[in-house]
Amino acid sequence: MRYPRAMDVALIATLASGAAGAVYLALRVWRTDARRTRRVLRQARVVPIAKLVDGRLACIVGKVELAGDAIEALVSRRPCVAYDTTVQFFQGTDFTVPLRVEIERRMVPFFVVDSTGRARVDAPQAA
Repeated sequence: MRYPRAMDVALIATLASGAAGAVYLALRVWRTDARRTRRVLRQARVVPIAKLVDGRLACIVGKVELAGDAIEALVSRRPCVAYDTTVQFFQGTDFTVPLRVEIERRMVPFFVVDSTGRARVDAPQAA
């Protein structure tokens, strides 16, 4: 009777480590995408809106104006044009691997206005 229990423990340990590995890989891929986006955006040069070239990556700086209604941020409850909220759920006091991760992102179209012009940012195309 001793060996079946050891085999059960080994099976459970294997399944648990496999599930933990899958969660780790999913989080790593998500973080890698975010890092890639930040790296690309760091390389973009600030360009006035009037000098934007179609198809070329650029960074514009200006004042945000709403194109419609604002949305409410989940945590701060303040009006905004975009938010990205990640919630990790853990079991008990074990904070090593979350049970599940929920990500909610919302964005509404808006304008960025500088002294040279106005650019519309559409939600589906924003990174």
